[in-house]
This record gives sequence, C-alpha cells and structure tokens, in this order.
Amino acid sequence: MPRIVYVMDPYCPWCFAGSETVQRLLRDYADKVEFYLLPASMLTHEYAFAYSPCQEAKQLASLARIEQATGAHFGEGYRQTLKTEDEMWDSTLSCRALEAVRRVDASQLFAYAHALLQARFVDGCSLQDETVFLTLAKHFNLDMERFLTAYRSEEVAEAVVKNFTLVDDYAEVYPTLCYEDNSVKNRIEEGQGTYTEVAERLNALLVGAQPTEKSVLKRGGCSGGVCEL
Repeated sequence: MPRIVYVMDPYCPWCFAGSETVQRLLRDYADKVEFYLLPASMLTHEYAFAYSPCQEAKQLASLARIEQATGAHFGEGYRQTLKTEDEMWDSTLSCRALEAVRRVDASQLFAYAHALLQARFVDGCSLQDETVFLTLAKHFNLDMERFLTAYRSEEVAEAVVKNFTLVDDYAEVYPTLCYEDNSVKNRIEEGQGTYTEVAERLNALLVGAQPTEKSVLKRGGCSGGVCEL
C-alpha cells in the first residue's frame, strides 16, 4: 500500500493552520493509503532560541499573514502567551512526546499531534512543560506509565534525532504531505493547501496519473525556524 508521510512540527503555525485538512484526509483515505507522521524537530540545536515578549509584534504580524492566507484562527490563549512567555522555544520535548505516543498506541498519533497543535496555538500551552504532554496522553486514554517511560527513554531521544535526518528526504518546508509508492516520492502539499487541492492531487496519484511540477502546492510554511509566505 502507498503511504503519505506527514512532516510537521508542534511549534509550526503553518502546521496548525493545515491540521484540519490532514485530519480530514486521514478520515477519507485511511483505507487507500498508509499515513505516517514524521516530526520535523524544527526548533532544535542552532534553531532553538530564547523567546521573550519583546518579540510579540513580530510574531503577531506572522500570525496575521497566516490567518489571511489560510483562514485559520489562532486562539486568544496563544496571543496572551506571546505577551508573557519567557522561555526557550525548542521542539525537542514535543517531538519526544509524539514519538512516545507512536510506541504506546500508534493509532492515536495523528489525533494526538492535532491536539498538541491546538494546545499550543489555541490555548497557549507551553511545549517545554511535560505535564501538557501527560494531560493529552491521559485524554487519549494512553497507558500513562508506558507513555512516561517511553517519553523519557534514550530510545525515543535517539529516534527524534533520526527523524530530523529523515526529514530532508521528504520536505523542504513544514507542513508537507509526501505521497510515497515503491520508493517514488511526490509532494502533494507544501506549506498549506485546501482539502480540495490536496485531495485532487492524491486522487490522481492513486489512479496512476503522472504528476507535474505545476501541480505541486507550495504556499507558506516553516523551515529551520523560519516561517514564510
């Protein structure tokens, strides 16, 4: 069976904007393609940075552009967080949480990722606070002991690093949806596309149509800590 590799990062506002489309694709095409989530580790190492409220204006301007381009709405909780948060923005812990979910109950991974984006960009939760990940794990009825053990394990830490090296094979910006069949990769979304646009391209690939560069969707997205239109 072919698969769609979904490259995303919990700190990526474009991933939040496109998450509903991914959830709908999962519901509509789960019997036709396998879905695989690849956390991007967008803000790690040299790309992690210390956020302070003095950067609020720049962040709000970026959110406004994303809302205008996509129709998404960032919650008041997140907007208030930008006024007060003073901590490192580093994807490592949130990506470890996603890898822990994969090991405990992979069937919940996409729903958990969607909820994690909502927790950040609607409610304004800190992604440096492991109680956020535990609260979501409890919400999805995951085995809490197994989740916490996996989250804190060296195996998961190593998997996050490995994911980061794999991302370049599938994506240049986040989010990306990459259709893979017999090792042949075709990106069906880069940045943000409507459900109709993405589904049309996916349907063509499923019936064996040859994609063209013109049909690749690329508008906006994040890469290496930078969000752009």
